[in-house]
Amino acid sequence: MNKIKLLYLALLLPLTACVETTNFQVDRYQMDDLRDDDNDGIINQRDLCTETPELVAIDNRGCAFWAPIDDISWFEIKFNFDRSALKKSELVALESALQRLLENKKTNLVLIGDTSGEGSLTYNEALAKRRNNSVKDYLVNAGVDESRIELQIFDQPTPFTAHLKERKRRTIAVFVDHKQALTKEWNIYTTEGTK
Repeated sequence: MNKIKLLYLALLLPLTACVETTNFQVDRYQMDDLRDDDNDGIINQRDLCTETPELVAIDNRGCAFWAPIDDISWFEIKFNFDRSALKKSELVALESALQRLLENKKTNLVLIGDTSGEGSLTYNEALAKRRNNSVKDYLVNAGVDESRIELQIFDQPTPFTAHLKERKRRTIAVFVDHKQALTKEWNIYTTEGTK
């Protein structure tokens, strides 16, 4: 029995030499900045974004979360009855749209061809497409990249055509600006959005 204990101790002895004692000393100093100057819940010591706006969601580094949004605006280009040629009176609006598209490369355009209710559905669909192409050709010939223009017509089920209330002789030009917005944070003190 003693020989077994001696053998056991002999095996454990080399292992005990490898054991290190735990260091309980903390390398934190009183000079750590525990204040929260921007009141975002992250102490200054860890806050990488020191000017966080109020009531926005933040990460563990004190930086706000950004989310993509689409800023949408629109105008109409009117056409004569049963025509797809651009009217001279509409060129001012088209020139303004052209400048906006050339100045901001992140802005896209959705063209929604529409017609009045006269005529068959097949005929009106073709007319709506011709009207879209007239507007598109004008913009592309003036320097707008064709890939930034999307074509839709009045009877396609899309988020934009779902809002058409009446049929008119027009093409609706919808600007879609891709932007970033701060993600709002809700808490029990938030009153935004309440009536």
